[in-house]
Amino acid sequence: MAASSKPLPLLAPPSLEGLLRSHVGAILDLQAQRYLGWRWVQKDGVWTKPPYGFDAHGDVRLASITDPSTWLTLEAAWMGWNRRQFDGIGIELLDEPLGLRRVDLDGVRNPATGAICEPALELVDALHSLTTISVSGTGLAIWTIGPPLAGRQATYKVRKPEWPRMCNRNPGIELFNFNSYSCLGLLPITP
Repeated sequence: MAASSKPLPLLAPPSLEGLLRSHVGAILDLQAQRYLGWRWVQKDGVWTKPPYGFDAHGDVRLASITDPSTWLTLEAAWMGWNRRQFDGIGIELLDEPLGLRRVDLDGVRNPATGAICEPALELVDALHSLTTISVSGTGLAIWTIGPPLAGRQATYKVRKPEWPRMCNRNPGIELFNFNSYSCLGLLPITP
């Protein structure tokens, strides 16, 4: 992606709450203060998505993924998005025995055609969980509920050079267990 053009916000909030309620709401407290807004910010020529929240006066401020006092409720994050104070909404992944986890399949989707490489589709089918298009449009996010994936590391990354390259990113798998926030992506591709 050219450094000069700002990526489009891809979050589709009207469907977000319904997705969360129907797929993870049974054990995920949607009223909890574990959500963050995010904005596209260009840093050193690269677009990033740092987390944001509100200060005591309701002004937007940078949030910290390690400081729960800077996190929001889903309702507050939603309100910030609706007011165009955020480009999207994220959720903090907590260190809990049975928690929300995210498996990212990076570089597996062609954003121009929507084509997804076959190994990624096989993994989506095997995990049989809510899967969304990543905010970048070049990957997939598989949301699961359970114990930490692949041990006690907060994140775990594996590059997959044998997978077909579908875009300008190298294919790989990233597991997000806890102590990180994940941007909620565009549209679900699996129920």
